[in-house]
Amino acid sequence: MATIIREIDEAKSERGLQRRKAGEGFGAPLLHCCCICHTVAPWGNGWSTYCSENDIDNSVAIPKFCSRLCVEKGGPEARNVTEVMREAARALEWREPKIVYRERELTEREKWQDAVRRQSLKHPRS
Repeated sequence: MATIIREIDEAKSERGLQRRKAGEGFGAPLLHCCCICHTVAPWGNGWSTYCSENDIDNSVAIPKFCSRLCVEKGGPEARNVTEVMREAARALEWREPKIVYRERELTEREKWQDAVRRQSLKHPRS
């Protein structure tokens, strides 16, 4: 009979999708994904994008390029970059939230409910 259970610690767990970062902690840089070659790395020299302020304000998937070669493949004004390519790159920039668990002892009521459940499994009613 189990007397300790694991449950989610809501206060310490993340909620919703999280941006991927290069490392842990507050100052870690965000990771960006090239919509042409799918390189995932922090923004740096050689990276570029083609978007408007309206695109940024509306959280539209923005075409990002990691190198001059990828910019050329993207075409003038990123015309060769499809919405599917943008969304695929954007998806790689996000991750599932981290869940933190804690252990606690069962209450007397939970122990009683567990015993009743186990007993009903051994002797099902007809």
